[in-house]
Amino acid sequence: SEDGESGLYLSLSSQVSPEYREVERTATTVLNAYVGPVMSRYLQRLAAGLEERGAGPLRMLQSDGGAASAGQAAQLPVATLLSGPAAGVSGALDVARRAGFDRIVTFDMGGTSTDVALCDRALPMRSDVVIDGFRARTPVVDVHTVGAGGGSIARIDPGGALRVGPQSAGADPGPACYGRGRDFTVTDAQALLGRLGGGLLGGSMTLDTHRSRRAASGLVHAFDGDPQAAAQAVIDVATANMERALRVVSVQRGYDPREFTLVAFGGAGPLHACALADALEMPNVLVPPMPGVLAALGAVRSDLTATRVRSVLLALEPVSAAGLAEALTEAGVQARTRLDAPQAELRHELDVRYAGQSYELTVPVDGFATADFERAGAAFHELHETRFAHHDGSAALEVVNVRVTARLPGVEVEAIPEFAGGTVEERSEEIWFGGKRLPARFIDRASLSPGNRVGGAEGVAIIMQLDSTTLVAPGWAATVDGGGNLLLERS
Repeated sequence: SEDGESGLYLSLSSQVSPEYREVERTATTVLNAYVGPVMSRYLQRLAAGLEERGAGPLRMLQSDGGAASAGQAAQLPVATLLSGPAAGVSGALDVARRAGFDRIVTFDMGGTSTDVALCDRALPMRSDVVIDGFRARTPVVDVHTVGAGGGSIARIDPGGALRVGPQSAGADPGPACYGRGRDFTVTDAQALLGRLGGGLLGGSMTLDTHRSRRAASGLVHAFDGDPQAAAQAVIDVATANMERALRVVSVQRGYDPREFTLVAFGGAGPLHACALADALEMPNVLVPPMPGVLAALGAVRSDLTATRVRSVLLALEPVSAAGLAEALTEAGVQARTRLDAPQAELRHELDVRYAGQSYELTVPVDGFATADFERAGAAFHELHETRFAHHDGSAALEVVNVRVTARLPGVEVEAIPEFAGGTVEERSEEIWFGGKRLPARFIDRASLSPGNRVGGAEGVAIIMQLDSTTLVAPGWAATVDGGGNLLLERS
């Protein structure tokens, strides 16, 4: 909390992280106190300025994918540490549900990194996050990040192997083809292969492919002087890095990626989506109408949330039902109070482990009856089997924490684009693909309407728009659905 009279910013561990594990609890409170004064002052000025201009109340996204008022975010800034990636996952799940898909793998590739997450009908959550070596206990969307983005720099290491990332050219100076950088990046590779059509931002930003070619001079000696071969190798290595990330959130956690839809977004994600879907044998790819700014849409549509956690250390047995029910009730009251919404919907969860273990899995509990806790035990065994490929149905279970999230519906924003309904605007060029020159159709996405289908067995279709570029590989076809999404499937 903040003392307005003295000007002191006060962080109490009993409010910031009321959980057992003193090291993590201390680290969380220290992080909150470290960023709190700066963030509190900034949010106060921003909220006041918006109010003066009649812009309405300010809301801040949190790491759990929900939003908070400016005052709540100022009191608990540690809850916003990973709000950016969380917004992308939240937006992707929202768009996918509207399109009829609720089991998705999100693939957000930007300029410096790629964020991936697996959503099995819900946002994937974890109870902690590591920031520069400090482990903070705060609810976060479970996102896995790798250093592979459009600006990732390619180089030959001392052993002669091609490396891509994690170093990045960033926004300044950026990839060589932007006109200022000198390093050869993933974006430069795409430009040399002709897949960007000579420009970005809907064609308004011209790319300097001659500068990309000069930047590739440090690589081409390893590819018999062939810049296109070097560029293709850079794309292949970057794809392999991102494929490993997707396997971490799917195969390594007991999920079959062939049962999920890949949702590709970010400025560079749709360029690589078909290759990744092929590598993981995923059946289809969904590209939202505005892939480059999907995180912003997720932030706008986010619900208001507040989570309260209490440590209980009780056996998951009928004898503990009263104590667990009391703890859940108290946490629910506190969550609604923090949200300042007595009518808010509550989601109840238990952090459960086998007695004697050090770490827990979070499972939902539907109510306060003993039978519900028994179902929570069954859900724990099932989740343990999925995550670790084994479980012990006869072992004693222990509830470490109760976890209650209060939620109010967010702002409903209509994001379906207006369709021109006229002739599809396109041009034809040849590009490099798989080491060969192939015909490619460059299509303006704004000219597409629901029902339009592009792509085919042999050629390549490249769909251009202001905030991203989608590559429809040979053997794939893209159909525009009623919401303006591109649904890519094998033709």
